[in-house]
Amino acid sequence: MNYFKEKKFATIAIIVLVILNITTITLLWLGRPSNHRHPMVPREKVLFDFIAHELDFNPVQKLSYEKQERIFMDETRAVHLRIDSIQQLLYNTIYSEVTNKLVIDSLTNIIGSLDAELNRITYNHLVEIKSLCEGNQQEKYKTLLKDVLDNIRPKSPDVPPPRREE
Repeated sequence: MNYFKEKKFATIAIIVLVILNITTITLLWLGRPSNHRHPMVPREKVLFDFIAHELDFNPVQKLSYEKQERIFMDETRAVHLRIDSIQQLLYNTIYSEVTNKLVIDSLTNIIGSLDAELNRITYNHLVEIKSLCEGNQQEKYKTLLKDVLDNIRPKSPDVPPPRREE
């Protein structure tokens, strides 16, 4: 091959590669998905919709349930904030020069009582939901509550049955 044919081939190859690069970049740019993301749906809203759907609440029940749910969320959020601040105080004692066992015991007792308050608030909320249910909704609620409680309860390790002595 002579010099001019090689130069012509290289020039054509470079031009083709540049055109392919521009085409690829253009297709990637135009084919890019839009930045219109769906807004995040709060977890509480998803849970509210799930329970209202599963129990087949009518509009009046949904309205009452929504009011109860808002009160429940506000109460639990306030208790969680108090627990967080007290836990912060507790864990800050790690860095103090002198460890005061009385202070640590007091802080952990307060956290325990706030945790008990959370359980009381949750129990009362579950009773309020039950009071909204009518007829066959009561049975649906019982089944739903059992499923939820079974899933949040810690699983016991599989322990083999004891040996029988023969």
